[in-house]
Amino acid sequence: MASAWKIGLFVIVFVALLIAGFSVVGDSLFKKPVDNYYGDFADIGGLQAGTMVTMAGVKIGSVSDVDLLNPKTARAKLSIKKGTFIPADAKLTVPTALFSLGEATLQVVTERGMDAGKLPVGSVIPAVKGSLLRTVLPEGEETIRQLNETLKATRDLLSDPELRDRIKGVLTGTEQTLVALNKVLGQTQGIISQNQGTLRSALLNASSAIQDLRHGIVTVTRQVADTDLPGNAQAILASLNGTAKRAEELVAEVNRFVADPNMRTALNNTMANLEQVSRTGIDIAENTKAMTADGKIVTAKAIELADAAQEIAAEAKGLLTRLNQFVGKLPGTGIKLEQPSLRLETGRNFDTDRFQTDVFINYPLSDKTSIFAGVYDATERNQLTAQYSQMLGKNAIRYGIYASKPGVGVDLQPTRRLSLTGDLFDPNDLKFNMRARFLFGDDIYGWVGLDRIFDRNQAIIGIGVKR
Repeated sequence: MASAWKIGLFVIVFVALLIAGFSVVGDSLFKKPVDNYYGDFADIGGLQAGTMVTMAGVKIGSVSDVDLLNPKTARAKLSIKKGTFIPADAKLTVPTALFSLGEATLQVVTERGMDAGKLPVGSVIPAVKGSLLRTVLPEGEETIRQLNETLKATRDLLSDPELRDRIKGVLTGTEQTLVALNKVLGQTQGIISQNQGTLRSALLNASSAIQDLRHGIVTVTRQVADTDLPGNAQAILASLNGTAKRAEELVAEVNRFVADPNMRTALNNTMANLEQVSRTGIDIAENTKAMTADGKIVTAKAIELADAAQEIAAEAKGLLTRLNQFVGKLPGTGIKLEQPSLRLETGRNFDTDRFQTDVFINYPLSDKTSIFAGVYDATERNQLTAQYSQMLGKNAIRYGIYASKPGVGVDLQPTRRLSLTGDLFDPNDLKFNMRARFLFGDDIYGWVGLDRIFDRNQAIIGIGVKR
């Protein structure tokens, strides 16, 4: 027991000396040359030292300090890679999201790019407040503005008494047109019903005449091929005369039908009503054309918003489906899940002058493997951690996602009360954190460590509880 206390005291003193050494010479040895710029914000929105600064999606630096300039303005100091071209019309914006699993970023945006010229080093870059609508739908604000203008124009249009009277007139005319059309259809149906026998007789006579004509043609063809053509000519002429008489009778019947006064009156009324319906339809089309012009714009924008919402809903549905499948498979696997262990710790970062709280759960899968998961910097950046852990004796190695970035870690257990951990993560901006924990009792422990070793060398110290 006395040996364990000595080892723990030695490690604590070693780490304290290491922190002091890095705080004295670390910056001068490893600090990269930068150009400093500044950004003034009415609301800093959770930005802090270490926040990544990007331009066109590429990291160009980070926030090195945040200070309160006056009661209404916060100033952020930006450390940009030496020689980076910052356009003179650049602006700062912080993207907004419903829930962030990664660290926040500060974006430098420009409209003119190189044509705007270079902003002098040390200048203040204007800051604009980001919005969720601008992040999800870049043209959403312009769409909302156009929609508001359309609604205002529609309200002004509908409030015009003259337009209301015209609309009422159009609706009244339409109703009268429908009544007249129903009347015409009724009259037409009545005429057809009254003359059904005559029409059927005319059609039968026409069919009979056509059959007689066809028969005459066949007879002529046969007679032309017959050597006795002169003898049969008289019979052919007689047949043709009979056919001509039948055709004349048919024409006479049609003439009588057309010359009927009642029929002519009904047809004239029908044509007049149809002409009125056509004119009324043209007026209705002209009146509604102007009313629907603005509606087309609103409909197009609504379709764009619906498509974006549909894509978001599809992604959320897929994520929930995969999660349900994973949870649904656990009871049937035949694996006995053991009791997980919880670790909750908080500490103060002396470089950023802020507290950081981490929550981690270690869920055993077997005697040698487990799932290490939790939230890094809970209640602030809320960065996800999910790693697979493999035991090697008393020690373990981890790999997977750490602080919402790809990473690997190692857990060492020199003694029962002393443990050491190291985490290497974020390949695009490599970070290395190290912790030394000493157990005071069964549940409470103290810890010291360094964040971002070889870059910022941020000293941190705190306490924790495990269950």
